[in-house]
Amino acid sequence: MTEIKAGPRRRRPTHPGAIVARDLEAIGMSVNACALAIGVTRAGLGKVIAGKSAVSAEMALRLAKFFRTTPELLMHMQVEYDLWEASQEMKDELAKIEPAEWEREEIEE
Repeated sequence: MTEIKAGPRRRRPTHPGAIVARDLEAIGMSVNACALAIGVTRAGLGKVIAGKSAVSAEMALRLAKFFRTTPELLMHMQVEYDLWEASQEMKDELAKIEPAEWEREEIEE
């Protein structure tokens, strides 16, 4: 397996809630109506849309079904966002960690 090394991300990834907000606006639907349609509280969906709460696996399943997408897409976006946030918060701590010196073995498929 080839290891792919990406360069450092230069900007904060988009929170999946921002995409949900954009799509709701595009279809002319309120947060209340969407929350009712997917069986969650308005407050819970509102927090996701505001970027104050993470998209859970359950929320990803509900939103993916509603918007005809995949829960994996929403979860991937959330992981990217969370990793960015953590990397920014831990920047100084991470700079102090010395990587181990070892060779990875190639795994044959």
